[in-house]
Amino acid sequence: MEFHIADIETSGLSPELGSFVTAIGFLNNSGVRINTSTASLYRANFAEAERQTLRAFAPMRFEPDDVLVTFNGISFVVPFLQKRFAAMLPGLSFSMPTKHIDLMYFAKEMNGGIRISKDMAASKFGNVYVPHNSNGAYLAEIYSTHIVSDVDHMLTQLHLAQDLFVTAQLFEKWKTFPRFRKSCVDNFGIDLETLNG
Repeated sequence: MEFHIADIETSGLSPELGSFVTAIGFLNNSGVRINTSTASLYRANFAEAERQTLRAFAPMRFEPDDVLVTFNGISFVVPFLQKRFAAMLPGLSFSMPTKHIDLMYFAKEMNGGIRISKDMAASKFGNVYVPHNSNGAYLAEIYSTHIVSDVDHMLTQLHLAQDLFVTAQLFEKWKTFPRFRKSCVDNFGIDLETLNG
C-alpha cells in the first residue's frame, strides 16, 4: 500500500471551455514525478504538447490498496484528467487509485463548512510553510494565451512541485488528528489506522 499525492496544472478551470493540462505531478515513495511537455512545443502546438503530457502519465500503474491523496481532487483534478484524456487520447485508458482522500473536505470541515484554499488551510490548520514563488492563476493565463516562455514553463513545474509538498505536509500532519482519521472513514470509507497497521 502506498499513498500517492497528486495534483495538476492547467490553462484554466474548465476543460469544456478549452482549458488543457500543462503538467501532472505525483509524489510518493519513489519521489516526485512531474509529467509535462516542453515549453517550445506548448508554443508551437499546445494540443500535441498536452497529448505528450497525458501520454507520459498513462503508463502509471497502481496497486489495488494504493490511496490517492489530493486537495480538490474529487471535484477538479480527477474529472479534469478524465475529460482531457477522453478528448485528446480517446483510445488510451489511464488509471488512478480507487481509494481517494481529498483533503479539501477536511479543510472545509475545519473551517466551519466554508470552502478554503490549500494555502489557507496549510497556514490556518496545518502550520505548514507555503512558499510563494509562483502564482498558479498567472501561469494558467500564460498558457491560455499560448505564449509560454521557458522560464514560465519552469515556474509551472516549480509551482506544481510546491503544491505537492504542501499537500503531503498537510496529509502527514493531519494523519495524527483523530478528527481527520474519523473524517476519512466518514467521507471516503478509508480507515487510516487499518491501512497503517
